[in-house]
Amino acid sequence: MGRWRVDAGPPRAGRHFPGSWVEFHDWFDTEAAARAYVEAVRFRDGYRCPSCAHDLTRRGERWWCSRCRRWVRLTAGTLFEHTRVPLRTWLMVLWEVTATKVGVSALSLQRIAGVT
Repeated sequence: MGRWRVDAGPPRAGRHFPGSWVEFHDWFDTEAAARAYVEAVRFRDGYRCPSCAHDLTRRGERWWCSRCRRWVRLTAGTLFEHTRVPLRTWLMVLWEVTATKVGVSALSLQRIAGVT
């Protein structure tokens, strides 16, 4: 898994997010590593329901809220919610967009991610 830590303080490259392309591939070498990172960032203040802020109970790949009686998935309520693109690919695209100083074209992102 990655060498990242989700903790308080201002975000720093190499600690909260990858500082280079090589480091990105070290941290997110598998889809499971990408999911673990998104989970740690999303639930850094504890597993709380996005609807009612009640504690969640994990059941496999989902969490259950006993107050509002809803299932919550890792990507629920996020940019990634109804996509078929793997999280690792999304993180790759997001890293490329934020790491490039002059911007990146849609065609470049298509080539990098391998999706249309």
